[in-house]
Formats: sequence, structure tokens, C-alpha cells
Amino acid sequence: MWYWVRKIEGLALIPLIPLILWYFRRKNITHTVRCRRCEASLLMDARRFSEGWCERCFDEMLYDDPVGFHQLLYSEINQNAVQPELKPAFDWFFDSLVKRVKTGNVLDVGCETGYVLSRLEIPEDNKYGLDVVAASLKVAKASINEGNFSLGDAANIPYKSDSFDYVICTEVLEHLENPAAAIEECFRVLKPDGTAFFTVPNGAGVAGRYLCSHIQFFTYGDILTLVEGSGFKVVEGEKHGLYVPFVTYTLAFISGILKRQLPFSRALLGVKVPEPLSMTFVLECRKFDGND
Repeated sequence: MWYWVRKIEGLALIPLIPLILWYFRRKNITHTVRCRRCEASLLMDARRFSEGWCERCFDEMLYDDPVGFHQLLYSEINQNAVQPELKPAFDWFFDSLVKRVKTGNVLDVGCETGYVLSRLEIPEDNKYGLDVVAASLKVAKASINEGNFSLGDAANIPYKSDSFDYVICTEVLEHLENPAAAIEECFRVLKPDGTAFFTVPNGAGVAGRYLCSHIQFFTYGDILTLVEGSGFKVVEGEKHGLYVPFVTYTLAFISGILKRQLPFSRALLGVKVPEPLSMTFVLECRKFDGND
């Protein structure tokens, strides 16, 4: 079902193409209407104007070298950015996260431009970020002046064991070739009795299988098994959704272009729904010491 929803949604954006191209030109945003790899037309998929690759070339490059392609993709996305990218689809989670994170050192694994860290109400020098894309970290450092940022891989976190009170890993594991290794590293660097937050899109849902650059597709049972297999105890696990076809996608797309959140531009992810309908899974975990 979601396959056809996404295809029809993509076609529904065609009337907006003149407006999108006008906006890109006005804001000097790099774009193209042909694939820069095979020169196929991109006119049938307005989502890819600013990426510059058709769907076939995008998938080929992604699966040939996931790390290298993510570095290329996000470097180009963020090379001219001056502030963390707006993420309207996940503000519901970030708002909840701000309330759950208290005092202590916080590591955001896969921090991108520091959007999550910028929302946390803790001193800047308690904020740590890790990402594989230097251009993204440049934006994060500029927005969080006293933060601590490292260029590196989630499967080999460059910090000592038992270093952090909180570890955050949101919408990252689906991009990794070895998500189990990343979860094990999150467990290693977390202090005993520390808290970790993981979110992944539903691999069978619209946010999992039909959004770009994902190479892992999790069921709720899959992510639960990986997290518990690394030593974590899951204290709360939730499934969220309520994606309104055409409305959510179109408004979220326009929000991304305008860099401001529009009404109804995000899925109502704070609403708990059955797994087949859900868009994302959220786990709150603890690293209990041996006496617990």
C-alpha cells in the first residue's frame, strides 16, 4: 500500500515544480532537473531536484558504499547551512526528549547539524556530538559554541567507557551496515544506570522503506532484540504513527524548502498506534549495573 501512496504523492508534487524551482533560484540553492550521473530526467520526482540523482542511481551508490555515499550526500546538503536543519517530522519526540534529559553529559550519536543537542536545556559543555560528515559538524559547532564534537563512526565511538549519563541515537541505525556494533558502542560509553534513547522508522511503513538512504528495515521485534542483545534493559518501548497520505508529505516537503514548520506538516507521531500503521519505534533503555 505505502509503495503506491509514495508514488502518487510524488506525482502530486508536479504542479508545485515551477514554485519549487523559482524558490531554489531565488535562494541560490543548488538544484538540477536531470540526474548528474546518468542524465535521466528528474522532472517526475520533485524531491530529488536538490540531490541531483535519479532514484536508480541514488540506490546504486547507496548500496555500493553506504558510508561514503552518506558522507557525500550530507556534505552537499549541509555545505552552505548556517544553522541546524529544521526537522518538523520529529519535533514531537525532541520535545519529549528535552523533558527526559536532566543533568549530566549527553552524547548524540549521528548528531548531524546538532538539531537535537540544540534543543536540550543543559550547559553547552555537557553536549557531545558524533557524526561521519564534517560539513554537518561544522554547522553544529557554530550553533553550539562550547559543545564537544567528533568526526567518527558510530561503530567505533572515540570516547572512554562509562563516560555519559545519556546517549541519544535517533534515526541513525537504519543507515548503518552494522547497527548491532553501534548499539554495543552506545552501551559501552554509557555510565552504569545511564539512559539511552533509540528511535528507528518502521521498516515496513512509509517512513522506513520509502524514504531515502535507508539500508536497514526494522520491525519492532528486530530493534528490541538488537538493543536487549547488547545488554540494555528496555524500560519503555513505543510505536507511533498517524501519517495522513498526501497532506503530511506535501506540507512536510514545503516546510523543508521554506525552513519553517507549517500546520499539519508533521505526522502525528505522538499518537500510539498498532505496529502495521506506525511510522517509528521509540525505545528508552537503561544500562543497569550488576547489582540491579
